[in-house]
Amino acid sequence: HGALITEAQLRRAKMLGVTVSFFVDHLYFYGDRLDDLVGARRLGRYMPLRSALEAGHRISIHTDNPATPIDPWRAIRTAITRTPRGGREVIAPHQTLNIEQALAAVTRDAAWQLGLEKEIGTLEVGKRADCVVLSENPLTLEASRLTDMETLGTWIGGRPVDGRGLTLRHAGLAWRALTGALGLGP
Repeated sequence: HGALITEAQLRRAKMLGVTVSFFVDHLYFYGDRLDDLVGARRLGRYMPLRSALEAGHRISIHTDNPATPIDPWRAIRTAITRTPRGGREVIAPHQTLNIEQALAAVTRDAAWQLGLEKEIGTLEVGKRADCVVLSENPLTLEASRLTDMETLGTWIGGRPVDGRGLTLRHAGLAWRALTGALGLGP
């Protein structure tokens, strides 16, 4: 899960063409015990997300169901805040991501790691058009509130597959977002 990979190992992995994915739920679920488990010195470099980016990697972050519940917004929030549940102090704050980097790690760069970047990962003409309509804009929301957002609708391959809470207004927002992202809208 990339938890204790060193900067030298990150550079070597980059040179060898090996990419990394980080299981940031360790920070969230086990953060209050990590100094006992890995030691204070290692904790200072635990889940080196920013170091991986600085070494030139396209990283992904993930959850690991059934070990932890599936929740990409928790993983994104954790990558940004690096705060474990229970509110303990930030773990290795110099390794935080910003919202754009964290979103890329669960979309564009995750698709690239899977070799599917021509099919998924971004909204572009010719791709599958997998997307969600959210109750709030994650780019402007305070990171600690990312898990408070609701998914109002889900589209896979450009077709709605989950319309919970979907209204005509939300469908209109989704259409404008999709056509705008594809360069088809005003």
